[in-house]
Amino acid sequence: MTVVAPSLAMFHAGKPWLDNYLLLAMSAIINLLSISCWAAGGHWLRMLVHLPRVMRVIHGLIVLMTLYCAVTLWL
Repeated sequence: MTVVAPSLAMFHAGKPWLDNYLLLAMSAIINLLSISCWAAGGHWLRMLVHLPRVMRVIHGLIVLMTLYCAVTLWL
């Protein structure tokens, strides 16, 4: 949004109040969609975390990712 917002402010040079409404509407729509995706993903993960088998897989992945990061930092 930070990259797009200044370009939208250039649309109505004579009416700066209109620019603010366009920026507000665009920011609200983008934020609503982004937050909705994160909330849905968190809800889905919460349902999975209660299963012991899934937790073992998640812990294994976290360990592998941590080891990968540690190895690539020292190479």
